[in-house]
Amino acid sequence: MNGDYQLLILVSGMSPRVHYIFDFIFLNQLGIAWEVTLSEADFKNYEGAKINYTSYRIGDHLFIKEYGLLTQKGVIDQQINLTEKKGLKIFFQEDCDTEFDIFSASFFLLSRYEEYLPHKADDFGRFNATQSLAYKNNFLKKPLVDIWICELKTLLKIRFPFLNFKENRFNAIMTYDIDIAYKYKGRGIFRTLGGILKYGLQKDTSLKQRIATIQKKMKDPWDVYENLKVLSEKYQLPSIYFFLIGNKSRYDHNLSYNNKEMKSIVKQIQLFSEVGIHPSFKTSLQGGLTAKEIKRLEYLTNSKVTKSRQHYLKFSLPDTYTELFDLGIQEDFSMAYAESTGFRAGTSFPFYLYDLKNEKTVLIKIFPAVCMEVTYRDFFKISAEDFLQECKCLADEVRKVNGTFISIWHNNTLGKDDKGQSWAVAHEKLMKYLYDLKNTEQP
Repeated sequence: MNGDYQLLILVSGMSPRVHYIFDFIFLNQLGIAWEVTLSEADFKNYEGAKINYTSYRIGDHLFIKEYGLLTQKGVIDQQINLTEKKGLKIFFQEDCDTEFDIFSASFFLLSRYEEYLPHKADDFGRFNATQSLAYKNNFLKKPLVDIWICELKTLLKIRFPFLNFKENRFNAIMTYDIDIAYKYKGRGIFRTLGGILKYGLQKDTSLKQRIATIQKKMKDPWDVYENLKVLSEKYQLPSIYFFLIGNKSRYDHNLSYNNKEMKSIVKQIQLFSEVGIHPSFKTSLQGGLTAKEIKRLEYLTNSKVTKSRQHYLKFSLPDTYTELFDLGIQEDFSMAYAESTGFRAGTSFPFYLYDLKNEKTVLIKIFPAVCMEVTYRDFFKISAEDFLQECKCLADEVRKVNGTFISIWHNNTLGKDDKGQSWAVAHEKLMKYLYDLKNTEQP
C-alpha cells in the first residue's frame, strides 16, 4: 500500500474487475482516491475511512458483502432476483450495510454482462432493449448505477464526515448523425434526372422542391446546419456531428466523401463543432472498412479523428470497441438502444469499456446516450411533442445525479419540409430546457 489515498478497502482478493469498478465509483464519480488491502490487521489499524468488502463482518466497520462476481472469470449466466430498497431496485442481495453488493451489481450493468450471454439478435444483429434486465424489470428509464452511487455517497458522508467528495455538474451534449447530408444537393446528374423522372411521373410534391434546390432558388430541405450552429451558440450546448463516410450500400446512402458538397459541409461544421466518424453499417460485415472510413474523414478534416458512433447503433461486445480503440478512437457514443429510450448501461456518466472476453479495461471512453428521435418517429410512430416530454423526464433523471444528458438527432428529421417542422420545434424546446437545467441551482 502507498499512503496517497483517502479510502482503504479490505478485499478477499484483487482482480481486474475489482480495480475497474472501484476506479469508476470512487475515483471517477466520487473523487476519492482508494487503496485495497488483503490484511485484516492493516484494515483494523487504519484510522481513516474504510470499507470491509469481504464475505464476513468485522466489528462495526462499514460492511458491503461480496457476491463473488468480481472474482469470477469469464461470463456465467447469473441468477438475478430483483427486490426494492426504499423504492430503489437492487439485486445481488446480501446481508450487509447496503443490503446488496453495489460493486458487483454496478459492474454487471456497466460491463453489459448480459450482452455477452446467448441472446436472440434483432434483424440488424443488435441486442434488443426488450431482452435487457432493465427493461424486463422496469428500471431502464432510471440511471440506476448513478442513483446507487449517490446512496453510497450519503452513507459514506454519515460514516466519514471528513471525506471530501468531488461535486459533479449536470451537462448536456447535442449529437447529430449525418447519414445523408442533403436531400437533393450534391446528387449527380443521373441520380437527379432519375429522381425528376420518378417523382414527376408520380406527380410527387417534392418534385418542385428538387427542381428549386437544383436551380438554387431554395435551400436544400435537409440543410439545417447554420440553424443548428445558431441554436448551439444561443443555448450554450456543445455539439458533435458524426459523418457517414462509407461507400453506398443497402443501409448506407450518404454522398461520396469526394463530393464537393460533402467536403464543404464537413469543413463548415468543423469551424463550430466537434466532428466524429459514423462507421457505416457495412463495417460490421466487412473487416478493414472502419480504418478506411476514419482515414477518409481525417483527409476531409485534416485532423485526427478520435470520436465515433456506429451507424444503426450496431456494435458487438467487445470487438467493435477494441477495433475502434486500436484505430485511435478515444470516445464512442454508440451506447444506446435504437428501439427504446433509457440508460442502456445504467449510467449517464462516461465510462471505460471492460472487455469480458479478455478480462481487462480498454481505455476507450463510452458516452451513453439516452434518447434518439427516430426511436419515436420510426419505431413508435409517436409525435415530436411526446418525444420532447420523454426527453424532459429523462433529463430530469440525469439532473438528479448531475450526469451528462446526451441525445441523438438527424439532420433530415430537422429538415425544412412538412415532416420536419414539428421535430425542429421539439429539438429547440429541448435545448432550451437543457439550458435552463444547466443554469438553475439544484434544490
